[in-house]
Amino acid sequence: MGSGFESLVGHFPLSGDCLDKGLSRQDYSEIVLALQQAIVPHVCCPEPCLVCFVESSHNPVRPRFRSLSLYNDAHGRLSFWYPADWHREELEVPRTGVTLWPQTREPLTHIHLELQDLKAPLTAEDFVVLGTGAREGLAQLQDCTVRTWRTLTEEEPGEWGLQWSCTFRLDHALCVRQARMFVQRQYLYTITFQGASQAQFDYWKDMFEYIMLTVGTHRFSVPDWMAQQDVSVPD
Repeated sequence: MGSGFESLVGHFPLSGDCLDKGLSRQDYSEIVLALQQAIVPHVCCPEPCLVCFVESSHNPVRPRFRSLSLYNDAHGRLSFWYPADWHREELEVPRTGVTLWPQTREPLTHIHLELQDLKAPLTAEDFVVLGTGAREGLAQLQDCTVRTWRTLTEEEPGEWGLQWSCTFRLDHALCVRQARMFVQRQYLYTITFQGASQAQFDYWKDMFEYIMLTVGTHRFSVPDWMAQQDVSVPD
């Protein structure tokens, strides 16, 4: 399956330095801050950059973004931002899916994003069935303990959705997982991220959540967005 793939590398380096392409520091800051607010509306940074959840002097072992890439599926129904140096694999059938690993040597630590066409808009009764199915699926996981379970609010994506977290045993590892499922029109979106241990989950959680917060239900184009905001893309 072909997929749209755009990278910010070369347009917006993830550092405090100005672009060496004729932009002033103020211009650079304004453009990048505006783009950040558009793709991550729920995250605030003290500095105008695309690096949310960066490591700080108080937490030097925190992972950090070095560059970001934009993913768009071939049909324009799923988009999200992710670290450009993470390993990515795509699933074509029976539904659109993308899995990202921060480190390939630890396959149980990853994030998976999936889109399923349900062929028709869902009703309130369908939402109940989806919620029941999600709980039944969790019950099939070995030694599964559900930690949190909630319905998404109106401010969060989708016409209806759920979010939960749990622990379960897989390949002798006690994995920690967080998942979000929501419906938009006739499409079911599922974002699941997990760590092979509590320590792995805690270490990567902020970056996983960043990806989740940038998930869109349509194609995202940086040039088109900038044109709408009346800002220009550096040559």
